[in-house]
Order: sequence, then C-alpha cells, then structure tokens
Amino acid sequence: QSYYTSGYVHSYQGDLKIDWQASPNDHIMGRYSQMYTINTSSNGTNVLSPNLTRTYPLKNFVVNYVRTISPSFVNEVRAGMQIFPANDQEFTNATSQNLPQLFGLPGVQESILPSMNFGYGQVGNADILEIFHDTTIEAEDSVTWTHGKHSVHAGFELYHYIMNDIYAGQGAAGSFAFNGQYTGNGAVFGSPFADFLLGLPQQVQQGAPFNFHLRNSLFAGFVQDNWSASHSLTLNLGLRYELTTARGDKNPKNNVNFNLNTGAPEIGTNYNTYTGIDNLQPRIGFAWQ
Repeated sequence: QSYYTSGYVHSYQGDLKIDWQASPNDHIMGRYSQMYTINTSSNGTNVLSPNLTRTYPLKNFVVNYVRTISPSFVNEVRAGMQIFPANDQEFTNATSQNLPQLFGLPGVQESILPSMNFGYGQVGNADILEIFHDTTIEAEDSVTWTHGKHSVHAGFELYHYIMNDIYAGQGAAGSFAFNGQYTGNGAVFGSPFADFLLGLPQQVQQGAPFNFHLRNSLFAGFVQDNWSASHSLTLNLGLRYELTTARGDKNPKNNVNFNLNTGAPEIGTNYNTYTGIDNLQPRIGFAWQ
C-alpha cells in the first residue's frame, strides 16, 4: 500500500501607513501591518497518522509623533505593539473515530493514535502541541538638542513581553518504542514487531500540555553626544543603562526555580533581577574626515 502526503501554504500580507503634517512643527505617522500564513499537510490514505496545521497570524502597529519645539530642540514619541499568536504545531485526527479507544489503549488523553515505532517505520503521532502566543508592547521617548558643536540625543525605552504558550513536552498522545529486547535470546535482540504483538514496549513516553503565562520587561535610558571636536574630528560619546526583569509566570505559584547558592528547588519564587555593572553600556566612537 502506498501513502501520499498533500498540503498547501497560503500567505497574505498587507500594510497601511498614514503620514500627517499637522503643523509646521508637528508630524504624526501611523503604520499597521498584518500577515497571515497557514501551512497544512495530510497523510492521505495513512489515516493512522494525524493531519498537521501551522498558522502564523502576525499583527504589528506603531504610532510616531515628532514635535519640533525649537530649531535646536526636537522631541519624538513612539508607541507600538506586535501580536504574534503562532500555532506552530496543531495535530488533528484524520478520522472521525477515537483511535486509542478503538485499539484499546487506555490512558491516552487525545483521540490521536500515539506514535509507535516497531522496526517498520512509524505510525501515529506523539502530538507534540506547540502554541506560542507572544505579544510585545513598546513605548519610547527621546529628545535631540543641538547646541554649538554638540548634538545631544537622550531618551528612554520600555518593552513589555507577554508570552502565553502551550507545550506538551513528550507529546499529549505519547509514544511507544519497541526494539525486540523481549523476544531475543539474551545476547541478541529479537523482533521489534514481535514485541509489539506481545504488547511489551522498550519505552513509553507521554507529556501533558502545560500552559505558560510568562511576563517580563526591559527598561532602558540613554544619552549620546555627537561632538564636533574639530573641523575633521567628530566624537560619539554615549552611555546606556538597560534593565531586563526576570521572566516569570503571571501567577507566582507557577514559578519553579533553583536557589543559585544551594541548588535546592524553589516553588512560587522568581529569580532576582540583575542590576550589576554590566547594565551600563558605554559607547565611544569617532569619525574623521
């Protein structure tokens, strides 16, 4: 019997941008972008293996406002968001029947036949569900001040990361591996298929879909002076301070970490945010003409 695989990939993308010069000193820009990609595959006559769907809907928008306060002083404000609810792996039963119940496999939490490998290739699927619904929120404000030989650029940035993910580890349907160790003579393994007929797997694995609701943020402030030290030499002198908070679940009870000193597991606590000297990022550059 021959099996075949069929599928398709469809992708759509669009952008909308608006620029508005509200006054000689005020400029507003807005942009919205959207992408949608879907990738499906089915195993044709191999109904023991599930169909696979991957969807990637991406939405992104940003608003930017520039205010010229004076010829030498300009302020720029920006806010945006990126929403990326990626369903990276979703498996669906290729039949209308609950295959584990049909074949008498108790304890399988899905209607998909678990992955089985017994020497003649693989049938079924472990159903390793992967869903990553991630959102990033951004806000920035910066000023540029020109005075004599100096052009100073300073501001702050905020990024907030929201990750609502589902991962099933070894697979929600699980897997069975047969290697012939139970039908051999002790020194030589026997037939994996014979072990399968006896119901004696070498390894059984199953995972449970786990929901992550992770949150953390990045805060940064910076200042840079582009100094025309001479007709030929321009110095770039800057300093940035960046702080990334520890990533943890929005419900602290779901946080499981290790004590960095003792190695003991800790439940309901999160790592401390690093605030050491590495958060300071100096910048020195020059241009010669």
